Amino acid sequence: MTENRISQETSRLSSDEKPTLKQRLLPYYQVANRWSRGSLDVVRVTAKNFALARGAEAAASLAYYALFSLFPLLLVLISVVGYVLKSGDAYTVTLDFISQILPNSRVLIELNIQEILDRRGTIGLIGLVGAVWSASGFFDTLVRNINRAWLGIKPRDVIRTRLLGLAMIGMLILLLALSLASSALLNIIKLIDSPFLNSIQLENSAVWPLLRLLLPSLFSFLMFMAAYRWIPNTRVRWRASLGGALWTAIAWELAKRLFAAYLSSGLGNYEILYGSLGTVLALMFWIYVSCVIILLGAHLTASIDFRYQRAMAAAAYEED
Repeated sequence: MTENRISQETSRLSSDEKPTLKQRLLPYYQVANRWSRGSLDVVRVTAKNFALARGAEAAASLAYYALFSLFPLLLVLISVVGYVLKSGDAYTVTLDFISQILPNSRVLIELNIQEILDRRGTIGLIGLVGAVWSASGFFDTLVRNINRAWLGIKPRDVIRTRLLGLAMIGMLILLLALSLASSALLNIIKLIDSPFLNSIQLENSAVWPLLRLLLPSLFSFLMFMAAYRWIPNTRVRWRASLGGALWTAIAWELAKRLFAAYLSSGLGNYEILYGSLGTVLALMFWIYVSCVIILLGAHLTASIDFRYQRAMAAAAYEED
């Protein structure tokens, strides 16, 4: 039946003088889309809307803003963690956390943040507020670009956009707290003597690398899901935000590992072309890739949400 449908569509197109490549592939696309239950349409709309919104250009501007917001954000994180841990421990924990988000950037960040701390000394309340405001510039721009994934909706005003940017800093602090809690949890799990492991230490088992991978990925997934659910200035269904966040978390984790492997292989030696700026440019490139993934996840969430909205409208129309 499927082959007959394709042959009918192809014969109809062959009656034209010169069918385009798009017209030739259309029948096969329609069949594949039916097999995937509309998933191909969601991917197509996602890519189309990402291009219409100039997502690649938006990611480049976000990488630019991120470079200016990075060190104020580090000062904020170190100051907040310093209320719970000793200053030295807060410094180390924050660097470990940022190194997980920005692979192969620890040396650059450590040298610069240590110099900033040596010159500034202890950060007071006014300095902390100024650092939070400076750090929110990147998140402010990110909020606006995520909101643009939902075409046709009214953008938020300046005050609410800034407040959401500040809230995202709070989410990042919460993610750091969860990361600390997960590290403590993993240390406790290592001490558990499970009868299922036949006296094998959990740390040396095949389950341990999986646990170390899944816990941080789970926290990233929850952060993306919350961003896609509450940042857009419209009601987003949980199914849509869950699907977009799942794709973003998986794609971001894979990209992070591939980028780290690429740099460690020696193929991406930026110092040869850019000298001392090579590390900075490598950092900016990774931030750009991360922003592309995040914005694509936002457009995917919007496409899934629009699909559910259209399906519900069709169902309501049939009932009437």
